[in-house]
Amino acid sequence: MLRCIIIFRPQHFTNTATLQINPEVKMNKAALIICDLLGKQVKEYELYNNHSIIINNENLTKGLYIIKLVGEGIPLGGGKICVN
Repeated sequence: MLRCIIIFRPQHFTNTATLQINPEVKMNKAALIICDLLGKQVKEYELYNNHSIIINNENLTKGLYIIKLVGEGIPLGGGKICVN
C-alpha cells in the first residue's frame, strides 16, 4: 500500500495555501474536508484525479482547523492548518 503524503504550504496562511498530494497515490475521486476544532465541517473541496488544490480562506475565521483527505470513503490522510 502506497503511503499518502500531504503537503500543505504554508501551514499558517492568511489568504491562500496549496495542498499537494503524493502523485503516486491513485485516486479517482477524493474530497478534502475542513473542520473546526469541534469537528463541524466548514468546507469541502472535491478532487477528481487532482493531486493539488488551492485553498482560500473565504468564510474561514481566524483559528485552527483540521483537514481530512478522504478517497471513496477511505481516509487517506489529514493534518491541521491555521488561518491568520
